[in-house]
Amino acid sequence: MGFAEYKMSMLRSDAFTVSLPVISAAKDSVLAGLENDIEVVCKAGDSVTMELDAPRVLFAGGLKGEKVGEIRVFVNGRLAARENLVYTDNVPTDKSLKADTSERIKKIF
Repeated sequence: MGFAEYKMSMLRSDAFTVSLPVISAAKDSVLAGLENDIEVVCKAGDSVTMELDAPRVLFAGGLKGEKVGEIRVFVNGRLAARENLVYTDNVPTDKSLKADTSERIKKIF
Protein backbone atom coordinates (compact mmCIF):
# COMPACT_ATOMS: atom_id res chain seq x y z
CA MET A 1 0.00 0.00 0.00
CA GLY A 2 1.17 3.57 0.60
CA PHE A 3 1.99 6.07 -2.09
CA ALA A 4 2.53 3.47 -4.80
CA GLU A 5 -1.22 3.22 -5.43
CA TYR A 6 -1.52 6.95 -6.21
CA LYS A 7 -0.73 8.73 -9.46
CA MET A 8 -0.54 12.33 -10.62
CA SER A 9 -2.91 13.31 -13.42
CA MET A 10 -2.16 16.50 -15.31
CA LEU A 11 -4.11 18.65 -17.74
CA ARG A 12 -1.60 20.96 -19.43
CA SER A 13 -2.65 24.49 -20.26
CA ASP A 14 -0.87 24.35 -23.64
CA ALA A 15 -2.75 21.18 -24.66
CA PHE A 16 -6.34 22.02 -23.67
CA THR A 17 -8.72 24.41 -25.46
CA VAL A 18 -12.46 24.71 -25.93
CA SER A 19 -14.35 26.51 -28.68
CA LEU A 20 -17.03 28.93 -27.49
CA PRO A 21 -19.59 30.85 -29.58
CA VAL A 22 -19.05 34.60 -29.94
CA ILE A 23 -21.22 37.48 -31.22
CA SER A 24 -20.05 40.57 -33.16
CA ALA A 25 -16.63 39.15 -34.06
CA ALA A 26 -15.11 38.19 -37.41
CA LYS A 27 -15.48 34.49 -36.46
CA ASP A 28 -18.48 32.64 -35.00
CA SER A 29 -16.39 31.04 -32.25
CA VAL A 30 -13.28 31.70 -30.17
CA LEU A 31 -10.82 29.46 -28.36
CA ALA A 32 -10.36 29.54 -24.62
CA GLY A 33 -7.77 27.62 -22.64
CA LEU A 34 -6.54 27.02 -19.12
CA GLU A 35 -4.73 29.87 -17.40
CA ASN A 36 -2.45 27.34 -15.62
CA ASP A 37 -1.87 23.58 -15.63
CA ILE A 38 -4.17 21.43 -13.49
CA GLU A 39 -2.69 18.60 -11.43
CA VAL A 40 -4.65 16.15 -9.28
CA VAL A 41 -3.60 13.10 -7.29
CA CYS A 42 -5.81 10.03 -7.61
CA LYS A 43 -5.75 6.25 -7.35
CA ALA A 44 -6.14 3.80 -10.20
CA GLY A 45 -9.85 3.25 -10.71
CA ASP A 46 -10.91 6.67 -9.40
CA SER A 47 -13.53 8.48 -11.44
CA VAL A 48 -12.11 11.77 -12.77
CA THR A 49 -14.57 14.18 -14.42
CA MET A 50 -14.46 17.80 -15.60
CA GLU A 51 -17.11 20.49 -15.61
CA LEU A 52 -17.04 23.63 -17.77
CA ASP A 53 -18.58 26.80 -16.38
CA ALA A 54 -18.74 29.47 -19.11
CA PRO A 55 -21.38 31.73 -20.67
CA ARG A 56 -23.45 30.19 -23.46
CA VAL A 57 -22.39 33.04 -25.75
CA LEU A 58 -19.49 35.51 -25.52
CA PHE A 59 -19.34 39.00 -26.98
CA ALA A 60 -16.45 40.31 -29.08
CA GLY A 61 -13.98 42.66 -27.45
CA GLY A 62 -12.26 40.12 -25.20
CA LEU A 63 -8.52 40.29 -24.61
CA LYS A 64 -5.98 37.46 -24.60
CA GLY A 65 -5.69 36.14 -21.03
CA GLU A 66 -9.04 37.58 -19.91
CA LYS A 67 -11.15 35.17 -17.84
CA VAL A 68 -14.23 33.79 -19.61
CA GLY A 69 -15.09 30.91 -17.30
CA GLU A 70 -13.77 28.10 -15.15
CA ILE A 71 -12.92 24.41 -15.40
CA ARG A 72 -13.56 22.24 -12.33
CA VAL A 73 -12.06 18.77 -11.90
CA PHE A 74 -13.74 16.20 -9.66
CA VAL A 75 -12.31 12.94 -8.31
CA ASN A 76 -15.03 10.50 -7.26
CA GLY A 77 -17.53 13.37 -7.28
CA ARG A 78 -15.49 15.64 -5.00
CA LEU A 79 -13.96 18.89 -6.20
CA ALA A 80 -10.21 18.33 -6.58
CA ALA A 81 -9.12 21.39 -8.62
CA ARG A 82 -10.39 24.46 -10.40
CA GLU A 83 -8.74 26.73 -12.92
CA ASN A 84 -9.66 29.84 -14.89
CA LEU A 85 -10.61 29.50 -18.55
CA VAL A 86 -9.16 32.43 -20.53
CA TYR A 87 -9.15 33.74 -24.11
CA THR A 88 -6.19 32.35 -26.06
CA ASP A 89 -6.16 35.42 -28.38
CA ASN A 90 -7.70 38.87 -28.59
CA VAL A 91 -11.27 38.86 -29.94
CA PRO A 92 -11.73 42.18 -31.76
CA THR A 93 -15.16 43.51 -32.57
CA ASP A 94 -16.12 43.44 -36.24
CA LYS A 95 -18.01 46.74 -36.62
CA SER A 96 -19.79 45.48 -39.73
CA LEU A 97 -21.30 42.62 -37.69
CA LYS A 98 -22.28 44.58 -34.60
CA ALA A 99 -25.51 43.03 -33.31
CA ASP A 100 -28.27 45.13 -31.85
CA THR A 101 -29.98 44.07 -28.62
CA SER A 102 -32.71 41.98 -30.32
CA GLU A 103 -30.13 40.08 -32.41
CA ARG A 104 -28.07 39.34 -29.29
CA ILE A 105 -31.12 37.94 -27.49
CA LYS A 106 -32.02 35.74 -30.47
CA LYS A 107 -28.50 34.23 -30.57
CA ILE A 108 -28.52 33.48 -26.84
CA PHE A 109 -31.84 31.64 -26.96
